[in-house]
Amino acid sequence: MLFRCLRCLLFIICCSCLIFIFTVHIDRLPNTATVSNHLYPIIHSSNTTSELLKKVQKNVEERPWYLTNGARWPVAAKIDSKTGRRDAKLWPNEDKEGDRILDQLMFIPPNNGKPLPMKTIYIVAPGMSLIEWEFHHPKGSREPFVTCPVNRCKATTNSADSLDADAILFVNNFHDPGHHKPAKQVWIMYRMESPLNSEHLTDVHQDVYNLTATYMRNSDIVRAYFKWVYYDEQQTEWQGPPRNFAAGKTRKVAWFVTNCIYSVNNNRLQYARLLAKHIQVDMYGACGAQYQCPRSNEAACFRLLETKYKFYLAFENSNCREYITEKYFKNSLQHNVIPIVMGAPREDYELVSPKHSFIHVEDFDSPKDLATYLHKLDQDDDLFNSYFKWRGMGEMIEGYFYCRLCAMLHDDYPNKYYERIDDFWRKPGSCTKGTWREYRISGSAKETVP
Repeated sequence: MLFRCLRCLLFIICCSCLIFIFTVHIDRLPNTATVSNHLYPIIHSSNTTSELLKKVQKNVEERPWYLTNGARWPVAAKIDSKTGRRDAKLWPNEDKEGDRILDQLMFIPPNNGKPLPMKTIYIVAPGMSLIEWEFHHPKGSREPFVTCPVNRCKATTNSADSLDADAILFVNNFHDPGHHKPAKQVWIMYRMESPLNSEHLTDVHQDVYNLTATYMRNSDIVRAYFKWVYYDEQQTEWQGPPRNFAAGKTRKVAWFVTNCIYSVNNNRLQYARLLAKHIQVDMYGACGAQYQCPRSNEAACFRLLETKYKFYLAFENSNCREYITEKYFKNSLQHNVIPIVMGAPREDYELVSPKHSFIHVEDFDSPKDLATYLHKLDQDDDLFNSYFKWRGMGEMIEGYFYCRLCAMLHDDYPNKYYERIDDFWRKPGSCTKGTWREYRISGSAKETVP
């Protein structure tokens, strides 16, 4: 009898240890951290292991399909009986404040009893077969649209298909398809670079586009570099056991830089060099960098960043509204360093970021003042770790652009065109050569109209 009791006690202790280890390290596991926030209170209560597993399973099942392990699939949109329109808000005129990305991801056209027709999209992307970076997501496929809720689309780069295509997507630049636009064909402008680093259209081509797909929130189909999504909007801070993201890190600031020419747009290189006079800044790559870390060895570079450094210079090549790229999301937020950002104004970062996750250079009067604050963070682990309370509370998604493009082409989209695309893409105040603080004080004194 005593032996049986001891064996049962040993089994309980082992199970408790395993669950405790799982809880402490779960934020290191990909996209499972929401579960950990429910694990912690459960572990320290009298709930059984079976109850724990049921709650874990429920959390996974409730996640929408675009999150890793998400199982909740969209259903056909409902029709409003008063307006006769579907109730989803998908276009800028239906939601002027948001980016509508999540609404578009969860959109399936209303069921009218007929199968959806196949839509053909001619992609004009010189130098590439399709938009290769659009495949890099958990449910990706080397063939567009296969894994999407609305998958009745096909992509082609064959110019012979251009005239009969339902839509033409012009990637980065406008290339005349060689025919007049049919009445029902949609021409879409796709841009990932800032206005300062993209082509200028002639007056002849200012009115060719029907829809836009850029990183800007007022685009018809927003193509943000990444989007942060909380698992639970009511629970945005880690409630589990303490975590120390400063542990083992011995170096201060890192910066991976490859483009020196575009640095003149906002003087980011000069700022980094001034900052280096007051705190250790290790530059990797080009522009007179001390160290090399080639993109061919990207995994090792990011491993070095995550294990040795506390801060990362997520400096964009342009100070333009809403222009926030992988330098911020991929290079820094995903690798347990605090991003120091330069590019868009602070309020634009706050719209797309986890709460209290970055430091903006314009919060300080000078590089020296910024360095003083970084030294303070370096010497205070609690203060440093306060920038990581968001970790494990959600995940970054790339937006599944192909999926949303297909879904939107199956919607009753607005019959529109841009009379002058520069009024959208290059409007006054979209970029500045100086700082945003200077722009606000002096108006257009240092404004750059791209």
